[in-house]
Amino acid sequence: MTSHLHRPQADIAAEEGNPLNSGRHPKPPEVESAPSHTAPQEAKLRQAKALVTISSETTTLDDGAADGFAELDEAVVEGIVGRPVRPPLIFPVAIENCLDDVARVHSLPRIVATSAFLVIAGAAIGTRVRARAGAVWSEPPNLWACLVTPAGWRRMSIATSLSKLLLTIEAGELTRWQEALGKLVQERLLHDAALKGHATLAKRAELEGRPEPPPPTWTGGQGAPVMPRIVVHETAPPAIVEAAAAGRGLFYMVEEGGKLLRAAQPGEPLGDLVLAGYDGDAFNVPSAMHDDIRRIEAFGLSLLIGTVPAALADLKVERNHQLFARMMWIAPARKPAFAIARNAVDLTVIENILSVLRSWGEKEHELLLSVHAVEVLEQAVRRWEQEAARLGGGPASAWLERAGTQAMRVALAIEMFRAATAVEPRRPRGISSGTVAAAVRFVDLVLVPGMMEALAASGSTVPAGLAERVIRYVVENKLATVNRRDLSRGHRGLFPDGPALRQAFDSLAIAGVLRPVGNLGAKGRPSVSYEVNPRLRVAVEKRRFPTG
Repeated sequence: MTSHLHRPQADIAAEEGNPLNSGRHPKPPEVESAPSHTAPQEAKLRQAKALVTISSETTTLDDGAADGFAELDEAVVEGIVGRPVRPPLIFPVAIENCLDDVARVHSLPRIVATSAFLVIAGAAIGTRVRARAGAVWSEPPNLWACLVTPAGWRRMSIATSLSKLLLTIEAGELTRWQEALGKLVQERLLHDAALKGHATLAKRAELEGRPEPPPPTWTGGQGAPVMPRIVVHETAPPAIVEAAAAGRGLFYMVEEGGKLLRAAQPGEPLGDLVLAGYDGDAFNVPSAMHDDIRRIEAFGLSLLIGTVPAALADLKVERNHQLFARMMWIAPARKPAFAIARNAVDLTVIENILSVLRSWGEKEHELLLSVHAVEVLEQAVRRWEQEAARLGGGPASAWLERAGTQAMRVALAIEMFRAATAVEPRRPRGISSGTVAAAVRFVDLVLVPGMMEALAASGSTVPAGLAERVIRYVVENKLATVNRRDLSRGHRGLFPDGPALRQAFDSLAIAGVLRPVGNLGAKGRPSVSYEVNPRLRVAVEKRRFPTG
């Protein structure tokens, strides 16, 4: 590992408060504020056609820019801002830059690269490394993630690219295993020859009345080394059991994971096996599944699967909430513009980091949360449990009750990354409060909204109302103005024209999100256009990108 990869910072929170990638992500120019009612008609027309570029850094609001709007209801902003424009920065700079390049080359949202790397790194570390909070709570690093995207996104292309690094590590371990096995075979042959020679000497000594010479001693160990395994290509119970007996951490990836989600029901052999693989504990193999293996120590299974929103309706989440509650549901809001990459991404940095993590995972090791880190985690878990109680049960409540598990595992991965990219890489001994805070923020801003999106797609919850859809559309597309009829014509499935849509716009005007400015941007008969409150931009950024 070279020393130029990463200069360790004092705290994750301090890292997030500063623009880590200032050289890679230049700040866009300041946005022109929305015009007032006294602005010239030409300026309004220009503003109606313009898209506002929202910077990922905190922006300032000119005095008077929000004059004429009703007072902005902060509760509305709190309810609709679910996913950040880009996932929060949780990795060291070297990894963040590399994942940026990977996402750009594959024309996929950045969160896809982040989630895939978390799962792959967990499989590389293995189950011998665990995070511990207090006396009894410990978690392994393996994670499950399901990418929920429309068909045709090629959602697993990033995962395929990054998972090749696991195959490289597996091939290197297999080569060393073959060398060790060859050495063991040679020692066994020499020992067998020595035993034959001893038998001849012992027989001669008996005939001559001499004492029997001492037998040769075996120095080759108790048995043959187990063949290493990381990647699993099928989820049939016998195949996973065989791989689990050989490897300390397994990785399984599939383009369409709906079949696995439907087959892995609790109470079924595959369901019990997969759930045991999430916990990273010992697994007792049923005798009918395998004749030789009876117990697998520290069995861990990392899953990275994909599906389309329509397929989640067949999942029957209400009856399969145990599987649902353990999954990181990644539901990107939109896909970046497609671009054909001219050059492949150099993954040397990530390959070196995964190799270091794999070597650290060879020995039993626990990372203890600091006292302050435990307090941060306790506060977050209490908040998630209160939200779960408010929801009144069901899959969403089950997921929120296990959100602390997700935070612990993400924090473990982050701490390992930080140590592996330091100037002098050393196996970490603990997890700081800043690392836990970054993991909690990742859960709040990425995983919770993704879970709600997946739950809505499965049909277990009522989809968001029209007012929420309108404000999400305005925020995600960075609009300064919006016309009701143009919105309905362009997206009839999401925004059907009629009294309900008019009522949604009226409610947003009352909440201070929009204000009518006249018949702008619509063709044909007049239709009301609305300006977006510029204070909404500031409120959204404070929610998505809180400063240190």
